[in-house]
Amino acid sequence: SFALLNGAWPKDMSGCDVVLVGDEDGISKKVFGRYFKNVSNIEQADHLSENVIIAISTKVSAWRGLSGIDEETLKKINMLLKRAKRSAVVSFGSPYVLAGIKGAGALAAAYGYDEWIQEQFVHHIFEGAEFFGKLPVNIPIQEAQG
Repeated sequence: SFALLNGAWPKDMSGCDVVLVGDEDGISKKVFGRYFKNVSNIEQADHLSENVIIAISTKVSAWRGLSGIDEETLKKINMLLKRAKRSAVVSFGSPYVLAGIKGAGALAAAYGYDEWIQEQFVHHIFEGAEFFGKLPVNIPIQEAQG
């Protein structure tokens, strides 16, 4: 199951652009590409619409520290969120990555980054299903905007 940490996941996702972060195995590209027209990675994300879903995939590995993404990438994510009218962020893998995210309309966490988990998540959000999951850890998150 999936946990909603903050905000409300957008009910209407038509016209949303998807930005992928840390998608080393190409899993997110494959899954989200089936459902969304505009899927790009964070390096190509300058031309986006005002409606953005950011999907962050992290494998927990000691050398990356807890968060799994670097400072520069986090800055880019937060800049995108600042410009967006509607936004949502989902973390596949380590939920700690969400602690540094500022200004997202919604923050959600999935417990893993495998293809079937991401596929389930996309079905979940398209069905407008409720988020019943609870995180086993406490993550200090920033308040949602608007």
